Amino acid sequence: AGEVGIAGVAVQLLADGGVTPVASTTTNASGVYSFTGLTPGVSYTVVFAAPTGYTATVANVGNDATDSDADPVTGRSGSYTLAANESNLTVDAGFFRPASLGDKVFVDANRDGLQQPSETGLASVTVTLVSNGTALASVVTGADGVYSFTGLTPGVPYSVSFTAPANFTASTPNV
Repeated sequence: AGEVGIAGVAVQLLADGGVTPVASTTTNASGVYSFTGLTPGVSYTVVFAAPTGYTATVANVGNDATDSDADPVTGRSGSYTLAANESNLTVDAGFFRPASLGDKVFVDANRDGLQQPSETGLASVTVTLVSNGTALASVVTGADGVYSFTGLTPGVPYSVSFTAPANFTASTPNV
């Protein structure tokens, strides 16, 4: 609740379990959409297309008026059947811009804990992404020492751990 709506999101309406949309629209400047003239007694499903650069959030985790109803993989809501003169203004979808975390593992030639322009990247270092004490993913640095974790959820506490290759020890951190 309290998030800003996203303009221009493609929204489709499917009827009775069909795959062909019976109506399509896009969200307005406030992120709002609507379908009118729906037939009572028909089962409708709403399909949301994730905007470029966004990822769907978790569905159905709170109050139906404020949580996301779209499945994060398919973009589909559950089915809704309306009675005559009934409206349902709670079918919505939440999206977020995923975060990324990464940098470069380098050979600290002068052992000052600071990366100098002349210090080269270190290849084949295993870097592990950790959140709340749980290892989530690992990558190995490339020839340039660069690593990256993408598609991360903003606001989640992440840290990284490094497995030093043979004959190397870590520099003093955070100098």
